[in-house]
Order: sequence, then structure tokens, then C-alpha cells
Amino acid sequence: MAVQTAEKSKETRYSVLSYLKRLEDFTIRKDHPLQRKASQWTKQQKDNLITSVLNEDPIPPVVLAEQLRPEGRDNWLIDGLQRLSNLAEYRSNGFRVGKNAERPVIAYQSVDREKDGTVKLDHGNPVYIKKEIDVRGKYYRDLPAEIRERFDDFTIPAVQYFNCSDDDIEYHIRRYNAARTMSAAQKGITYLGERYARRVKELARHPFLRDKSSFRPAEIVNGTADRVITESLMAIFFLEDWKKKHEDACQWLKEHGKDSQFDALEDMLDRLDRAVEEDVSPMFSSRDAFLWFALFDRFCRTGAEDEAFIRFMREFQHSLHERSVGGRTYDQLCEKSTKDKKVVTAKLDIMESLMKDWLNHGESSL
Repeated sequence: MAVQTAEKSKETRYSVLSYLKRLEDFTIRKDHPLQRKASQWTKQQKDNLITSVLNEDPIPPVVLAEQLRPEGRDNWLIDGLQRLSNLAEYRSNGFRVGKNAERPVIAYQSVDREKDGTVKLDHGNPVYIKKEIDVRGKYYRDLPAEIRERFDDFTIPAVQYFNCSDDDIEYHIRRYNAARTMSAAQKGITYLGERYARRVKELARHPFLRDKSSFRPAEIVNGTADRVITESLMAIFFLEDWKKKHEDACQWLKEHGKDSQFDALEDMLDRLDRAVEEDVSPMFSSRDAFLWFALFDRFCRTGAEDEAFIRFMREFQHSLHERSVGGRTYDQLCEKSTKDKKVVTAKLDIMESLMKDWLNHGESSL
């Protein structure tokens, strides 16, 4: 049974090795769905973090938030994921320190030894040798034992919050990231709540987005794929309440979304993963994928085979994007803001009209 405390927060310190062990055994959890993914830093930032630790220069505190649940206690990593992830990567020999690292020459001392390996003494005191090492180009395994020990023992302060609710955790994640560069997608999902944020991130990792879309690998990591999932849910189930700003859409889904809607989108992604072929994959871009998902939802109501939707997409790509419907073409609407409600609605209406005409009359009518 988890023990509650009246303290709101306290400050403490852990060594690098202690942090990494706590992450490994989930004593500290880095997988909160509102948290940004790791791998957000540049190589320069990673290198400078390592040299800062090796030079024993202070680095900003890690922030932790305890949450008590009926099944036990979770201690969520609120701020510090990039720092700890990169320290873990370096310690596991995941990268070398680059040539542009700042202050790469590390001073240290080691004990002098006799030929037989025993410590050399001078009147009972160990004799020390002052040394330097340039860590550029070196993995963790290449460091002298004294420097590896310094890395492992380096302490990083921690701010520990206690007895946090879901709302507290959302608030702290936004607050501690306010002064950092967060994309609109990364900031927006902090308004979604843990329950649905976890579902969004699961869908954003769907094999379809990785293998059958034109998403760049960075867009899976930086929150863009999360944004596409929330846009898709809004376009499919809440088009009349469409929100242009991502954080507004996340807040709406938090208050009005249903598990069945996430299940339905997952089923559509499964079906598209089986049906989509290479020539139409580029149409599922981070800009337009939500439109095609919403149109596929409307297509599913026709009862036609999924392969027919792919044939329609092929024809749309070839010529239908230029065809006028009600005096407007899809291409003309693309010249306007892509996320305004009127534009999103008009695009889907044109796409649906062209799709129904194609389904009803076949390619001979085109």
C-alpha cells in the first residue's frame, strides 16, 4: 500500500548511475504519454552535456512527480528526459563525443603505482599524478577508470513532487517546458490528459504511419504524428466542432472523446495498412493524412471494398484534384489556410463528391 505524505515537494540528489538504474527498473518512469519523446537534442547538445558532466559542471535539476494509484506508486519523469536519455546512451557506448564539443579536455588525477601494481606511498600518503584527457572521439568505454567513475558518481539535483493528480502532472509538464522549444504538437498534447494521450501515441506509432505514409522519421518523434491523429479524430467525429489550434482540439477530445472512436480509427489504419500501395503512399503526408483518414471513414459507409478507395486515390492524384465541384477545385482550396474549419470542410465535401461520383459511375464517367 502506497504511503501518502503531507509534503508538497522536496529537493534531493541522485548520481547518474542511480538515475539510470531507477529508469531501468521503472522506479522512475519516463513513459508518461504527455511527455515528449527522447532524441530531441542535436549532436552538439549531447556532446556538451557529456563534457559538462565530466568537468563536474552543474546541470539543471530533474523534476519528478509522484502519483498514487490503487495498484501502486508511479514516479513520473516530468523534466529531464533528454538529459537522462542522452547520459544513458553515452554510458551504453551509443555515441562518441564529437569534435565540436565544448571544453573537451578533462583534468583529473590518478594514484601512482609501483611496478607490482600497488599504490605508491610517500610517508604513508598516496602519490598522485595530474593528468588530462581529450574526450573528443571517445566512447564511455574509452575513458580512464577515474573518469568513468566520475561520470557514474556525478550527482544531479531532483525536485520531487508528491501526491500529484492527472491535472497536476499536465500542469507541471506544461510549466517546465514553457521556457523550452516545444512544437505546437508537443505542447498541444499536454492538454489531452493521460488516458487519451496514451491512445494517441499508440496510434501515432501504428505501422501504417511508419511504413505506408510519407511521414519523415523525425515527424514520428517530434509530435507531428500525434497531431495528425488528433486532427483525424476531430475530422471524423467532431467536424462541426473543428478546432484549428492543436491544444484546443486536444482539450475538446479530453472532454468529449470516447474509447470507441480511438478503436474505430485504429481499425481504419489496420485496413489501410493492408490496402495502400506504394504509388499512393505519398498522399498520406503529415499535412493531408487527416483528410484521407476522414474520407476513408465516409468511404467505409458505402460498403465498397477497400481496394476501390485506393483506386479512387490513384485517380484523384492523376486528375480529379483539378476537377471542379460547385465551381471550386481541390487545388484551389489548397491555396488557402489548410486548417481553417471552412477550408477543411470544403475540401472533404469536394473529395466526398468526387469519390461518390467515381463509385457510382465508374472510370468511364471521368
